Amino acid sequence: MKILFLTHCYYPAFGGSELLIRNIAERLANEYNYNCRVFTTDAYSTDAFNNAELSKIPQKYEIINNVKINRYSINYCISDILKIADRFFDLDNFNIFQLAKNGPISFKMLADILNYDCDIIVATAFPMFQMYYAYLAKKIADKKIVIQGNLHLENSGYNNALIDKIIDSADGYVCLTEYEYKYLTDKFCSDEKFKIIRPALVSAKSIISEDTKKKIKEKLRISEDKIILYFGQINPTKNLKILIDAFSIVCKKIENCALVIAGATYSQYNIELEKYADSKVLKNKIYFFNNVSDEEKDDIYYSADLYVNPSENESYSITTIEALAFSLPIAISDIAQLSELAANNNGLVFEKGNAEALAEKINLILANSELAQNLKKSALRRFEEYYNNRDYIKVYNDFLIKCSNI
Repeated sequence: MKILFLTHCYYPAFGGSELLIRNIAERLANEYNYNCRVFTTDAYSTDAFNNAELSKIPQKYEIINNVKINRYSINYCISDILKIADRFFDLDNFNIFQLAKNGPISFKMLADILNYDCDIIVATAFPMFQMYYAYLAKKIADKKIVIQGNLHLENSGYNNALIDKIIDSADGYVCLTEYEYKYLTDKFCSDEKFKIIRPALVSAKSIISEDTKKKIKEKLRISEDKIILYFGQINPTKNLKILIDAFSIVCKKIENCALVIAGATYSQYNIELEKYADSKVLKNKIYFFNNVSDEEKDDIYYSADLYVNPSENESYSITTIEALAFSLPIAISDIAQLSELAANNNGLVFEKGNAEALAEKINLILANSELAQNLKKSALRRFEEYYNNRDYIKVYNDFLIKCSNI
């Protein structure tokens, strides 16, 4: 099969959609010997779609693990015009402009998509503008398309008639959660094209001894006894200032604890967070690890006693699933797609944006060793049952075959 993957960013860019589409493309290329090509941008993150000063990925064409990748430059002149127009007109009232101002805008990418010969296009993720290119490929060139929408349903930017039209035109749609599936099947009054496929991107991790954990913390230069971890993208939508506020409350009850904030950042938001931590007089108890390697990532997870995700909108949260794989107790905000991860008493849920409620959950776990042990066991159990499907790429392949009518 010849598959074109259409995505806003791709490895080494970091993000849930980027990790997911890379895993799917590489496994289909290597396990099924498919011809897999990726059309993407040269951006490390979506912040670069409206900021030409941010660093770019230099390669325009390369092959990574048998996947061919074309990277396209962004048309900043159009982005600048849209930014100016948005000052005078509310572009959110115009569906196409609402998506266009998100970016990426690349006329060369669109032309190549229309001319590329393939059996099917897999496009991810909303609300980025390349999804409209997939729609045009369907309408103009009659190409088969499967949408991996990764909808953040708490975000009003996804309430867009053009997004609905793109979904309606697709030959198939992959849902990541039961909540996304129910939302879409109810909205479109059909379950024919929608399928839940939970990706298995990580394997369950081995349990380490306390001595090994101590050595890892020494390697990371963390001296505190109890470690609270956030791992993921470092940007404003993740509510990390709320986490810092909650941590300042926790420190009043539990002295020998630290907060680790780790993950990808390309917009310098980490600098703003570090200043915010300084304002709370917490600088020496908060550790920032930016753009870490895979080896460092494993060490950071192993060092933790608790994983926290305070995000205000998510589609799936691969990093929370990674925390389950490391048998970490989790405390997550009560948005629908995150709450699904804590079902059946698998974790603790707190009110989104409420620092006091989050601090209460952290204190509860750190002060109650029996609860922490029970949450560790249920975390691994939940991971094994729902997110360790070793056949998921076969299920994905079968769905693509069905949608492409091959």
